[in-house]
Amino acid sequence: MKVLFPPTYFSSPHLETEMELMAEYLDLGHEVYALQCRGELPTCFANWKHRPALCLECRGRFEKGMAILGERVTVIPMSAPADPPDEIPEFSDIDALKKFTWKAAQVGLCAASTLITKNSDHGLDTIAQRESVHLEVRAAIDLFRGFKAVAEKIKADHAVVFNGRFTISLPAINACEQLGISYSTHDRGGMKDRYWHIQGTVPHDIDNVTGEIAMKWMSMPEQDAVSHCVGEDCLSPPRARFKAT
Repeated sequence: MKVLFPPTYFSSPHLETEMELMAEYLDLGHEVYALQCRGELPTCFANWKHRPALCLECRGRFEKGMAILGERVTVIPMSAPADPPDEIPEFSDIDALKKFTWKAAQVGLCAASTLITKNSDHGLDTIAQRESVHLEVRAAIDLFRGFKAVAEKIKADHAVVFNGRFTISLPAINACEQLGISYSTHDRGGMKDRYWHIQGTVPHDIDNVTGEIAMKWMSMPEQDAVSHCVGEDCLSPPRARFKAT
């Protein structure tokens, strides 16, 4: 199986998580490919303002990681960005941005998610932030084009994507869906030394999270379930209460 990783988010613990996942796929006999941004994207989740020093740090950490893996990963540099598409409009509000797609890729939604996280503002003023909005949409389009082209070229079977909702990740998932390629996502777990690796969905998928909570709760021994109750909540049987809701 050929496994493709889009450009990684180089901050800890996410780079280390990707290295561990790469090593697991390699040890199972799969071919692993990594699409590397060397500054081609106009902005990314780790480097909002495209600072050269951060680009160098990202490249250095990535290359050291590949060396630790014994150069077993095939690294594919991103192509130089193509001319920006003419059809990127000015968005009247955040909802208009969320609805914007490019060749069926949800470039507006991931740009909105990234900018909301960056600014801690769910009502982001897209007019005042028009420059940042345009950069995020442009980065999403560039990643979608670049990832899809490489996935088609190497005939990828599977992709592993960080998080799934940001500019650097959702376009890769969209490309997988269009090409019929399976994918999985990863993110940190409840503690820094744990991570999630989820097949075919994202960590924020409510149905998936609900199902996991139900599975873990129902598999918990009765005495442990009771010990996790607090105050009046312990008056009714935990499992019965869970089923009722």
